[in-house]
Amino acid sequence: MIDTQTQEIIYNATNVFWNEHVSNEAFREITQGKEIGHRIADFVDERTTSRLVSERDLTATFEYNSKGRKMLRSMGDIWIKSSGIYNPINIKAGIVTEGSPNVVSLTKLLTRLLKHQIDSYYLLIVKFKELQKQYQPHIYFVDLLDYLDFTIFDLGPGQVMLREKQFYERADSGKKPPALSLHDKVDKCVAIMHDAYDRLLNNRKTRIDNLTKQISQFKKANDFTVNQEGLFFNG
Repeated sequence: MIDTQTQEIIYNATNVFWNEHVSNEAFREITQGKEIGHRIADFVDERTTSRLVSERDLTATFEYNSKGRKMLRSMGDIWIKSSGIYNPINIKAGIVTEGSPNVVSLTKLLTRLLKHQIDSYYLLIVKFKELQKQYQPHIYFVDLLDYLDFTIFDLGPGQVMLREKQFYERADSGKKPPALSLHDKVDKCVAIMHDAYDRLLNNRKTRIDNLTKQISQFKKANDFTVNQEGLFFNG
């Protein structure tokens, strides 16, 4: 895990940087037009990473494969050394919304935990809120394992997703979640996965049951007449 002093350095460096640069021409340009959120995400990710790498009070690096090549799909946009280990940090940026953005693969998160490769998974969230045609940065730096109650998970994409509205309300309140042991956090991850499996099985059973009823009704019909009411064609 990242010690308290190092967490403060990361938070302060990010906060100061974006409060200084939010009014720059480069930032103003990407806030014009459509798809602002996506453009901000890449822009802020790159510059926040560069800022942390250049911070002299931090030991920052990236994850590499066995051939010495930087991993493009690392679970951490940047890894910060603290307490003798490197800790993954996922930088999330964009406009303040109440959506459910993807955060990390639950399988990958659990695998790394169970292999003793990590003991935390940090989110460095840089969100911008528009007020009187000016954007204001809001910085959040948390260990996702402390905020699992503010996530949802679906087996389809396989991603843990952040429930932004609930998360921001809790984070802005200043009230931290109860402290849990690492074993308890792993148990929570497993429970989240089991719940998703149960929901998937129930949903599939419901679909099969509905299809079976339709098949039964189809076979009871005395004749087969094509009914294209509700369909539209150009020709």
